[in-house]
Amino acid sequence: MEIPDRLKRFTLAVARVVTRVLLVVGLVLVYVLGVGPTSLALAVFGRRRFTTRRNPGGGYWQPATGYAPDLADAARQS
Repeated sequence: MEIPDRLKRFTLAVARVVTRVLLVVGLVLVYVLGVGPTSLALAVFGRRRFTTRRNPGGGYWQPATGYAPDLADAARQS
């Protein structure tokens, strides 16, 4: 039974090393190919793109209609 135990421990060690290597390589690729270019594109193009679409009134909120600011109406809505 000594050989199967050694084989099991060896395969577990190899699996741990392979998992760590794949995780590191995968995360580096995701950052380099995904997050890095995206952040650069937003830094270069993002400000101009978002500033041209702003509402001149200062926002897109509209006041609610049909509600009264008294306690009876608040109790009815809750």
